[in-house]
Amino acid sequence: WSRRLKKVGSSLRIGSGWNIEMLGSVYLGDSVELGRLGWISFTSSAGVLKIGSGCYIGNFFLCSIEGVLQIEDEVMISDRVYIGDANHNYSDSSVSIIKQGMGESSTVIIGTGSWIGVGAVILPGVVLGRNCVIGSNAVVTKSYPDYSVIVGNPAVRIK
Repeated sequence: WSRRLKKVGSSLRIGSGWNIEMLGSVYLGDSVELGRLGWISFTSSAGVLKIGSGCYIGNFFLCSIEGVLQIEDEVMISDRVYIGDANHNYSDSSVSIIKQGMGESSTVIIGTGSWIGVGAVILPGVVLGRNCVIGSNAVVTKSYPDYSVIVGNPAVRIK
């Protein structure tokens, strides 16, 4: 992996079954651990994924990147999490969605020290502060400040 990705820090641990498109657009810090069977999909040649040092990403991780997805240092992401920085267009109801293409991307940032629970979904434009907790199966549609605890669908801040 270190020869194929754009940047790889020391001590990368990666499980089996990863599909990473556009390898030259992925930057990994030191001591990153990736579980098994993840998929990193780029919907644009301008897409960039940055994962900071000390991060753990669980099994069955899925992300779709049109622009920039930044996961800062020491973030823990549980199994079956989806993160995307763009949605499909839906501006003309007479045209199938697949023919309308992708909408504009909106950068997603996961703040240092945060934890994302099993099955959570993080949508375009979300910026999470430091040490946030995202509950299992939460659907996060907006940004939250440092030290927030966020749960539900749609997600709300409870602490």
